Amino acid sequence: MRRDENWCRSDRTVRDIEVLSVDLSPDIERENAALVLLDEAESSRYESFQVEHAARQFLLCRAGLRKVIGVRLGQPATAFSFSKARYGKPYVCLDGTRAPLSFNVSHSGDFGLIALTASRPVGIDLELPRRTVDFESLGARVLAAEERAALSQLQGFAKASFFYKLWTSKEALTKARGTGLSYNPSSFQVPDEILRGGRTARFQFPDQPAQHWVLIDLGTETYGAALAFRSDD
Repeated sequence: MRRDENWCRSDRTVRDIEVLSVDLSPDIERENAALVLLDEAESSRYESFQVEHAARQFLLCRAGLRKVIGVRLGQPATAFSFSKARYGKPYVCLDGTRAPLSFNVSHSGDFGLIALTASRPVGIDLELPRRTVDFESLGARVLAAEERAALSQLQGFAKASFFYKLWTSKEALTKARGTGLSYNPSSFQVPDEILRGGRTARFQFPDQPAQHWVLIDLGTETYGAALAFRSDD
């Protein structure tokens, strides 16, 4: 397989969820290969970006998503469309009907992640840590009290890394739920297991205690990332 055809590849499987990584680094061959997979509206959106890097992120993530969904549906990558639910989370439509797939996409810098499953709501988030952010000020708006207290004990890169662990966890959970950040991220706390450095935890939103979710920390030394999905057990 030529390099330009392989910018989106399977990274891991979590239960029945496939997680794919997307290479968003500049490459004219892969960008040209990706462009032919977009529909008219997506091509127009791509052309409207004023920042080259943002345009490339959209192009390669959307084209990669179309490739993997096409494989799942047994259809060409251009055979379906995307619609949006109440809070803006996209879903797949095939022949005017919602397809039995759940997916989510996130990107930061030259990295992208896609989560795809046929069985349950899923959310994924990815962030490259930046030390120049005022974490105390931002944390006061988006973190719960115990999270802010833990953050205040850290400095430098450790502080940035911890903040993005929390932030990607909250983003993944609210994206899986389908509300995004219309649901106040400071109104709930990331599970204690994740705060203490664990990789997997169960979670319940305060206003939906009967519904259980699974949160997985996918972060590395390079970036913060998290996967969340509804639990059926």
